[in-house]
Order: sequence, then structure tokens, then C-alpha cells
Amino acid sequence: MDIRARVVQLLRHASGFDFSEVVCGRVVVNNGRSLEAEVLGVKYKAEIVDNDNVRLRIFDPLNRTEDSSRLIEYLLNAIERALKHGIPKSRGNFIRLAQLPGGCSAQLYERRITNFLMAEMEGSTVKEVEASAKAIGGCLVEHASADWSIEVSPFSDVRIRVAYWQGEEEMPSNVTILVGEEAIVSEVPIQELIVLIEMAVNRFVQFYRR
Repeated sequence: MDIRARVVQLLRHASGFDFSEVVCGRVVVNNGRSLEAEVLGVKYKAEIVDNDNVRLRIFDPLNRTEDSSRLIEYLLNAIERALKHGIPKSRGNFIRLAQLPGGCSAQLYERRITNFLMAEMEGSTVKEVEASAKAIGGCLVEHASADWSIEVSPFSDVRIRVAYWQGEEEMPSNVTILVGEEAIVSEVPIQELIVLIEMAVNRFVQFYRR
């Protein structure tokens, strides 16, 4: 089923459901006829017009078509998970990717992402990081002794935390990536989670470069 058909189906069959909580308040549904959402800084507006056709408008300040195409698919997946499992009532602890079902297969991807961050964010300031995090819907948070840490929740069952330690003299910089354990309860596929993390990090860095 293509994206437009999925939008129509969800709007038709999920009347009365509070979509706003699916992406932490960044979704608006109007009378089952349109859906507006913002995910990782990409804004969407889908409207049902005549004969169940859908007019889809997308605004991405980074103009990354691959991101916007993938994120709307993941948004619909998140809505379907919420309809099946409900919105997480509480948020669990942060865990490493390796602790997720199938997470061992993600270690190479995780290492690639952390190496990318260590190279790109060297010398970054908290002010710059805060602005970049805000651009993807995230914020600064405290994390142990990290020089800075950001948290972003693309969806209610996907929380991503990135903690960064600046290198000093012979000590290299270090990065830790964690996810909320509610992703296990909602059965977020590990490959989808990896792609979301990679997109969140890439978009964060792209905003930082601007």
C-alpha cells in the first residue's frame, strides 16, 4: 500500500484517537480530513481531497528528499504501532542498542555513527549544539560527565540520546548513543530504529554545519 493510501486508511479508521501523543505533540488531525506533523525538522501536511485522493505537502529546510520520504513512512508506522500497543504510559530507562532484540547486529552501524559524530562535532560549543538539537525537535539534557548531551523523540516510542565527551590531549573524544527501552514494548523494528538514529544524527550535524 502506498503512502497516500495509508494516510487515508489511518484517518478513516482512527477517529477519536489522539494522534498528538504519537510524535510528542507535533501532530494535528483535523476532522479526519487532514494531518499535519513535524518529525526531525521535516514538516508534513496531508489533506484528503475528492475521491480519497491525498494532497501531500512537505517542507524540509535541509532539502533532503530521502529523509522526508522515509520519515513519513516511519510516522505512519508509529501511528499503527500506537493503535496496536497504545501510547507508552511511562518511559523506561535508556539502554544501548546491543540490549535490544537483534541489537547485536546494529553494532557496526552504531560504530559508524559514533565515528561520524566524533569527527564532525570536535570543538563544538553547547550553544551551537543546543540550536542544532532544537532544529530537529530535540533539547539539551544532562548525562553523567558528558560535555553535552541531546535527546530527541521522533515518536512516542522512540527516544534517542547522544552524549559527547570532547577529547583532551592524548585522550580522544567519545560518543555514546542510547535509546529508550519503551521501543521494546512497542516492537519497533531494529532496522527502523537504526535508520531513525542515523537520520537524527545526520540532520543534527547538517543543522550544526549551517
